[in-house]
Amino acid sequence: MENEPAPRPQPPAARKSLDASRQWAGWRGPLGTGAAPGSAPPIEWSEEKNVRWKTTLPGKGHSTPVIWGDRIFLTSAAAFGEATKKEH
Repeated sequence: MENEPAPRPQPPAARKSLDASRQWAGWRGPLGTGAAPGSAPPIEWSEEKNVRWKTTLPGKGHSTPVIWGDRIFLTSAAAFGEATKKEH
């Protein structure tokens, strides 16, 4: 694992843009309503329409993405090791 450099102090404008109330830090967003205040998300999409990027992830996704500043955090469940035997 590579050592990442320590984060640099952010100027006041950058700190304001990373205000927790403006981030999508958990299920249903900053207000818990599913609304994204001050934004205009698309109301329709498909495999090609209104998709900025996509990537293949290992396993299955079982959580909401977290969007914080210019980063997106995703989790997935990926099998590893031997499967256990079901006893029922």
